[in-house]
Amino acid sequence: MQKLREAQLFPHGVSLRSVKLRAGDTEPDGDFCIAEYFHNGKVTANGTSFDEHNRVLLQVLRDYGRIVERIEHRYAIDVSCDENGCGHLMGDPIVIDMDWTMSNLEHVVGRMFSATEPFRLWGVPERIAGNHFRARAVDLHVGSTLTFDITDKHIVIQLRAGTCGNTIVRFLGGLHYHVNSDVGIDLLTWNHDGDPPGSAQRRPCAAL
Repeated sequence: MQKLREAQLFPHGVSLRSVKLRAGDTEPDGDFCIAEYFHNGKVTANGTSFDEHNRVLLQVLRDYGRIVERIEHRYAIDVSCDENGCGHLMGDPIVIDMDWTMSNLEHVVGRMFSATEPFRLWGVPERIAGNHFRARAVDLHVGSTLTFDITDKHIVIQLRAGTCGNTIVRFLGGLHYHVNSDVGIDLLTWNHDGDPPGSAQRRPCAAL
């Protein structure tokens, strides 16, 4: 995988369809499980130990849940009031730096919000200016709404408080597999404090 990326034969096109791993006893006659995890969430398994399969699957789900919770904690936009009754805007927009692998951005945006796989987002994109499109979209998986601003350089997402961060993780998965395998990686990697590398702690960013 690393050699393919470094060769630049397929720039931004080296994505994983699935990962297969073996867990359990290393002895030939020991209990084991071989599980394959697909990019769309599907899991298949075979072997002699359901306990090993269950153990690994639960760990994967816990790790996934932590990523979702951290995205919600760091980026969800909400309004809170302090003891003096002053309102403060919490959270930040999610900014994904883009290097599009398709030339017709309008077509890509239209497909992205067409309520079909892989994104399952429904919305009516509006051209703001040139290659700047905005869509208030419904995630058909959970029924929540998000606002997307898409340009030839960035995707900016406003995640409202109460909207599941799972929407962001699945959106990134769709981008990685179908558009560009390198974008938004920093949103899925975290430091020990629970924030993306280089990000500030969640705090009031503006007074109303």
